[in-house]
Amino acid sequence: MKQHPLVTVYIPTHNRAVVLERALKSVISQTYKNIEIIVVDDGSVDKTEKVMQQFKEKYSFVKYLKHDEPKGANAARNYAIKEAKGYFITGLDDDDEMLPNHIIELVEAYDKRYAYVFAAFNVFEDNKVYIRRCKFDHITLNDMLYKNWTGNQVLTTRKMFFDAGLFDESLPASQDYDMWLRMLKLKPLAKFLNEPTYNHYATSHNRITTSKKRKKGCFQCYKKHKEMMSIAQRQQNLRYLRHIDGKKNSSFKMIHTLNSIQKWPRLYLGLIIRRVIKVIN
Repeated sequence: MKQHPLVTVYIPTHNRAVVLERALKSVISQTYKNIEIIVVDDGSVDKTEKVMQQFKEKYSFVKYLKHDEPKGANAARNYAIKEAKGYFITGLDDDDEMLPNHIIELVEAYDKRYAYVFAAFNVFEDNKVYIRRCKFDHITLNDMLYKNWTGNQVLTTRKMFFDAGLFDESLPASQDYDMWLRMLKLKPLAKFLNEPTYNHYATSHNRITTSKKRKKGCFQCYKKHKEMMSIAQRQQNLRYLRHIDGKKNSSFKMIHTLNSIQKWPRLYLGLIIRRVIKVIN
């Protein structure tokens, strides 16, 4: 199995039995067959357990774990990663689905130089369908400090997840961005595949991206990593934070949030110089 190492796919779920079936079937239908699927039920009270028993009886490589009380998606992901047997690990949200070539494309693209590999994906949002792509064939830690070019899923080794410290269970959102940044601190290069290999459904119910938790998680992630960021990277992150908060960007307010008191005089001088040059030109 050296040419086809075991790949573990983790799927956290909570009260989404109907869409979970679609996600599971998409993994089972992969052209890459040496897989292990671990579903972690985060305290569901719907028919998730019944659905999973049916899949377990039919497929020996499907495993079902459960939290009696909800602990959050990050705790569910970490539970699966700790139980995983695969050399490689990748994830899937319970309301998304893999295209048949997803895993084989990522495995074949992987190289030990990379922190992880990731691919473009189709986004289904309301009545629109578009492809989310990264503009680089390879990304570095410096690229990712501007924004999450990667998205929400990667393939990497089990060892990399542990070396990076697993998912931060204190984050209510942006847990993927935080995780990929920490991986890139260890190996500052990742590879991007330009052809979409999975479908992401942004219209599904109860998505965290539409809740207040999104703003809180994004800001916590920013504070966690801002010391690594340049001024330009901090500005980009704060623009995004103000965007999801529904506020217009204000360069003056952003400068105050962005920097410590010791940096203010230099920054204000820089702003004045730029404005003078603009007037002269």
